[in-house]
Amino acid sequence: MAERARRVQADYERHAASVDARTDVQRFNSGRQNAVMGALRALGPVRAAVWGNYGEASDDVHQLLDICADLASRARWRQLGARSVGEARGYFVQQLRRSWGLTAVRAFARHRLRRVQFVGAERRPRAVQARELRRGSGSTATRGASRRGRRAPRARRRASRRRAGGRGVRERSEGTCAREAPGMTLRP
Repeated sequence: MAERARRVQADYERHAASVDARTDVQRFNSGRQNAVMGALRALGPVRAAVWGNYGEASDDVHQLLDICADLASRARWRQLGARSVGEARGYFVQQLRRSWGLTAVRAFARHRLRRVQFVGAERRPRAVQARELRRGSGSTATRGASRRGRRAPRARRRASRRRAGGRGVRERSEGTCAREAPGMTLRP
């Protein structure tokens, strides 16, 4: 994660250089060959808000969190009923860490669950897999590649609750959980 945060500035500069190399961009900028790079450097260093797989964050995220907590605590410490700005700051730091961390972990979990359908799938373009799914000839590993054929998340949850007798989780004796990814089973 820290490695990715260090690479962000170089990635931005590499992309700016590739945009500057395009003739249409040079023509638009009256022949200047480094207009995009100059504009990028004029903004200062790029801050890397990078999250890891398990909710950990880069230094820039922690600095942003400190700034947000300081501003919120100075503005609202009396409204919260806190005895001091420092007490309110502690509250805001805790709340921001919890909400940002949970958001990052949930997003990564959603990312993993969306990719489970491709575990074991052949390396074919996604459009080919979607076409096969529409025709009904797709393998079980590629099933679900097209979002059109899938139910909305809320409808899936309701259907899983109906199957589980309204509790949202199947009986332990069946050995599976209604909320797990397709084709995956949890062991009791």
